[in-house]
Amino acid sequence: MKVKYLFLFLIVSFFLTSCWTKPNKDYLADDYYLSVSEADSLYIIKEYEKSYEILDELFSNVAPLNTTPYKEISTYVKLKVILDDNLEYTEYTELITKYGFPIKYLKKDSVLSIYYAKVRDRFDTEASTLRKEYETSLNLELRDKIIEMKRLDQLYRQGNYKQNIEKQNKIDSTNAEELIYIFDTYGFPSETIIGGYYIDNQFVNIDALLLHTKDSIRENFLSLKFWTM
Repeated sequence: MKVKYLFLFLIVSFFLTSCWTKPNKDYLADDYYLSVSEADSLYIIKEYEKSYEILDELFSNVAPLNTTPYKEISTYVKLKVILDDNLEYTEYTELITKYGFPIKYLKKDSVLSIYYAKVRDRFDTEASTLRKEYETSLNLELRDKIIEMKRLDQLYRQGNYKQNIEKQNKIDSTNAEELIYIFDTYGFPSETIIGGYYIDNQFVNIDALLLHTKDSIRENFLSLKFWTM
């Protein structure tokens, strides 16, 4: 049983920082993650054309998830710059508006800066607006709520846990109820919904919260909600 929940945790943690939406495709069945991993390895050894072919075919069938640690949409855009494959301005700016990359990254990255030099005047004029567009698409109130839930999750686990186990159990129970509400109301709270690291320079996810819910809740509700979203 413990192995099953560990597997659930690993799968959920992987998706936490993905730009997760309700997919029309089965990403696991389509070998999405294997393809992304292969493309990333090829990119590292500068097999750019092969890497691009994999990602281009993949994204013609499914929407990019932009998983951690690969950030494959960024790799795809950079490959277009490297291979001079007619990168559209909107593809470049969607790294901000859709995927939340910081403005500085688009300007300073060794590859993306090549394209930035071509659109400098326009981009510098629009960058702040593009960033606000991304931030307004997020549920930052929910992000703050999860931050507080994570704080409470560790309130007594950081010290004197045995003396406060009943208090911590009560917190865990309340957090579990909150998770059920979040899943019912918003779906899985991925980066698409609550934003990623660059919002406030901290990773905000529910991995530890899930681990500290009762087995019955993980098995009978949260895992089912996850797989059917």
